[in-house]
Amino acid sequence: MSAADGTQRRHIRADRPGADFRKKNEEAVGSSGVLAALIGPQGATLADEHGHRRLDDVDDFVRFELQTALRHGVWVIPVLVNGAKPLQAEQLPGELKELAERQAMGLSEARFGDDMGRLLEQIEPFLAPPTSPASPASPG
Repeated sequence: MSAADGTQRRHIRADRPGADFRKKNEEAVGSSGVLAALIGPQGATLADEHGHRRLDDVDDFVRFELQTALRHGVWVIPVLVNGAKPLQAEQLPGELKELAERQAMGLSEARFGDDMGRLLEQIEPFLAPPTSPASPASPG
């Protein structure tokens, strides 16, 4: 899927009823070159409907995607939105502590165009289509 600004977005879905969504999600995230992790002001404290912190829930898909990306060596860019502060290692479960070591960048409403431009500059090299081996010359 392409956005109006020319960037590419990957939409992960199970193609058929009965397909293993978690496995498809892991394959897609694990094979990505980059993941922009949008982190809001409640990034470390956001709770589910039962009051449990989402980052502590091993079945939460945001945690699952972050964990998968880090485990597979995907370039993870923490993007701080709405004045969020960088996450600290002590705020994160063990599998996500590495996220605190990643250089974050801000995305603000006041500088949205410039901030988004900087983010896209970082992501763009990962969006280039893979180069295919040169085709042999066809007989003439």
